[in-house]
Amino acid sequence: ARCSSGGLAKLQSKFDKEELRRERDRKVIAEHIHQRQEVKEERFKRRLEEITGEDNLAHTVGLEIRQRDVHQENRRRELHSAWESKVFQPLAAQAFDRINRAELQRASGAKSVDFHLPSEHPGSFRLVASVVEDPARKSVIDNARENAFHQTAAAVLSRSSSAPELQRQQQQQQQRQQQQQQ
Repeated sequence: ARCSSGGLAKLQSKFDKEELRRERDRKVIAEHIHQRQEVKEERFKRRLEEITGEDNLAHTVGLEIRQRDVHQENRRRELHSAWESKVFQPLAAQAFDRINRAELQRASGAKSVDFHLPSEHPGSFRLVASVVEDPARKSVIDNARENAFHQTAAAVLSRSSSAPELQRQQQQQQQRQQQQQQ
């Protein structure tokens, strides 16, 4: 079992070639793995930007919702402040004056007498609030004023002979309403 030096050199040459091929394969595989990792990393960055970026729908909607919430909170505070000054404070002042009447009379040095009409319940005290000043009822009051204006305007215009076209339109509308009711 002797190996000749030519056979050994040949075997060494084959081994070296095989090692070179394996080394090339390792480099190709390592490069392939590296490229795949870069592709994954790029895809991750792209998707992260899609989700968290400033140009996407989620970001835009989030900003709109945040602005709407801030607007509603400011509106709520404004309404509360208006309600407090226009409704609560006058009611509180009435209640304070009623409860502390004796102290106020003693401090001013003057006394006054309170009386009730027979139609009123004796001894009853009611706080009075201005409904017109209540900001929570503003839309209802505005709507009632608008309707009253339209009714008055329609009544005035129906008697007017300076606007015959409006009169004809109103008569046609009334006829249509009567036909629908039948």
